Amino acid sequence: MHTRSGFSLFVGITLAGLYGLACAGGGESSEARSDYESASAAVVQIIARDSSGEEVWIGSGTFIDASGLILTNAHVVDERDDEYVDLAVAITASTDLP
Repeated sequence: MHTRSGFSLFVGITLAGLYGLACAGGGESSEARSDYESASAAVVQIIARDSSGEEVWIGSGTFIDASGLILTNAHVVDERDDEYVDLAVAITASTDLP
């Protein structure tokens, strides 16, 4: 019986230690925040509308150079010429950040 209570104590202390380690690194670093802000500034939403102004589909992309060139997946724009008359690009504003 003594061995069983010793093992239970060992498991309890180990779990408490692991929980403490997991909680110790829980804060957001300024470097992570900076990386998030840089990446989110490059992400765009691509919105296609039909002749009545209704959204036909929505996709996403990212700026790949300073001239405004956007990279997206082929399925976002592939062979959709007859579905939309207006293609809009939405850029994340600072007020959109969490």
